[in-house]
Amino acid sequence: MAALEAGQIECFADERTLDELQRVLTYPQLKLTPEMMAERYQRYSALVKLVPPGEAPPLPRCKDRDDQKFLELTSRCGADILVSKDKALLRLRGRTKLGFQIMKPAAASASLSAGQTEAAIETLSVLAEARMDDEVLTGAQIEGVISGRDAADCDEAAGATRVKRLRDALGNQLVTELLVKTIARRGYVLAVGKDSIKMI
Repeated sequence: MAALEAGQIECFADERTLDELQRVLTYPQLKLTPEMMAERYQRYSALVKLVPPGEAPPLPRCKDRDDQKFLELTSRCGADILVSKDKALLRLRGRTKLGFQIMKPAAASASLSAGQTEAAIETLSVLAEARMDDEVLTGAQIEGVISGRDAADCDEAAGATRVKRLRDALGNQLVTELLVKTIARRGYVLAVGKDSIKMI
């Protein structure tokens, strides 16, 4: 949920899967009060992107018919991953060709962390190269270098988000604020000596 709230991932839902969530929240083993059920439903439904009804392409049939809607939603919205603990859905992994992966929550979390680390290294590399050239980069320029587009076509906020995720990946807030400096009305720069950077 933290990654979703931070905008690091996107989650999709439709009317049928939200109905399923409401049903699951009533399970006795969850021991949720009516107020807790309402809070969890409202919090989740406010974060997801609602997908309108539509036809899904041909898909393998899930043994549990009630779970077919999750395959259909994942396919219709073009998501990369279907995250589930459901055994019937997990049995479809690797047995048939799908346009997406089916993962348990722990595996999806690990995949997300690996992707964040790779993206952080990419941003750090761009800033290191700019430091070697005594350049201060705007967010749009950072996004342009990484995406391969002209900086004029890039959003300043996209590069700022990359810098924020780099700082998050590095950990200690005080250290990262000192390492990756923001220069007002100019952009971002690594606050390290050029001789400490080795390009390999």
